[in-house]
Amino acid sequence: NTWLVAVLGCAAALYLVSLVGIPLLFTFYGDCGLGVGFSSITLIGVIALTGLTLFRDKIVGEEHEGAILPAAVVSAYATYLCWSALESNPDSECKPEMSDASANAQLTIGIIVAVVSLCYTSLSVTDGIQSLVSGEDSSSSADASTPLYSVEDAGGSVRQVERDAFETADDDEKEDRHIWVFHLIMLTASMYMAMIVTNWG
Repeated sequence: NTWLVAVLGCAAALYLVSLVGIPLLFTFYGDCGLGVGFSSITLIGVIALTGLTLFRDKIVGEEHEGAILPAAVVSAYATYLCWSALESNPDSECKPEMSDASANAQLTIGIIVAVVSLCYTSLSVTDGIQSLVSGEDSSSSADASTPLYSVEDAGGSVRQVERDAFETADDDEKEDRHIWVFHLIMLTASMYMAMIVTNWG
């Protein structure tokens, strides 16, 4: 129940960003067709994504249930991207005059979004590359409990050696062997983040 409340709370907060942000986009960037068009596309996308998430079991099948948190994350991120795109429009008539505080706020939000996205992407890529390098897949875990071989002693009893017991000794060695993958991904992510902060300069 605690995790359910946390997930629903995060989803509600992210949807609140969209519910507040989209009307603000129409208010401050609705003086020209570009602002109205981008804001309308964002609004339609958020509604369509939420509808597909809530009624996915009826669209795809009863065994496939939608998750509200990913839809909330995408909705909030789409609202941010729309605001960033409209704010980057060189036509000053289609956007409000930006003060130094607004410019700093936009830079801060962009850095936070970039850091969170890079951290999540780096961790996901690290897990995938470690599985690729080590050659492990989901089928190997399914066969882990099957006997590796059987041994018959002098008394005639059969003793089976389990696969997981045989492979446990190599787990720590594999972990140490492929730890460089994690450091390599985090190094490249740090370099990319540095280039974003310095505006590729």
